Amino acid sequence: MSVRYCGGWLEKKYHYMSWCLSCLLLKQWYPVVELVTDEEGGRVLLDELGLPYTGVQTGLQEVERFPDDLWCLAKLYTCSIQQEPFLHVDGDCFITEPLCRDIEGKGLVAEKETVYQPVFLQLFLQYLGSNFGHPAAQGNGDLPVGKGYDHRIFGGTDIACINGFARQVLHVVDANLAFVQAGIDLQTDDTSLHYNNIHPFEYFNTLIESWFFASVAEKHGKEVALARPQVPAESYLHPTDMQKRHRNSCRLLEHRLRHMFPDQYYKLMAALKAGRI
Repeated sequence: MSVRYCGGWLEKKYHYMSWCLSCLLLKQWYPVVELVTDEEGGRVLLDELGLPYTGVQTGLQEVERFPDDLWCLAKLYTCSIQQEPFLHVDGDCFITEPLCRDIEGKGLVAEKETVYQPVFLQLFLQYLGSNFGHPAAQGNGDLPVGKGYDHRIFGGTDIACINGFARQVLHVVDANLAFVQAGIDLQTDDTSLHYNNIHPFEYFNTLIESWFFASVAEKHGKEVALARPQVPAESYLHPTDMQKRHRNSCRLLEHRLRHMFPDQYYKLMAALKAGRI
């Protein structure tokens, strides 16, 4: 977690509510829930809000040199430092029942499979190939065009593969940081790179973690177990970016936290009122 962002939520307080609800729901089913954050995130989530994480690492300062728009890099950094089997769960995933045991012990686990429109993906690869020099732009092997895996839930037992994938992306971004910083403006006048008035960089984060991971898994013949199809819809909630900006969705989040974990809710509201967070 980095408090430089609101995680897409309408207001800062909903960002904190999301982290509270996600953590407390996970702790109902899993005794070990660890946090990777920056120093300010540790102060807010642990010192002020007292969330019951069983461990914390505050190494996310390592990605502060990257532009704020590259939010996927914090997750990839987290994956790059893991040394034993794990499952990453986004701070806005709300799991009300244990995940299915079918994914336990699997080498690679992702939330669900996704498909991108081929035209848009090709524009994305064109953008990377001509401007970014990303190795993924050189081809996707026999992987069906547009296939990817959502990383809201991500991990597994194949630590070498996960570490290697995450470190490769971080290395490539580092090597091309000057381009990233100069080319991050989504309002570019180069409309030849647009698809439905959308610039490829707008989906850089999801494509780089989702599609590039799928290409790595395919290249090395790795199977990816899916968590989402095995979880009843009512047992897993993950608001979309659009829902996070909708007042009714934010109110529903607040209602759930206040109803399910009232002590945590009022501790959060008191910290906000006092200006401590």
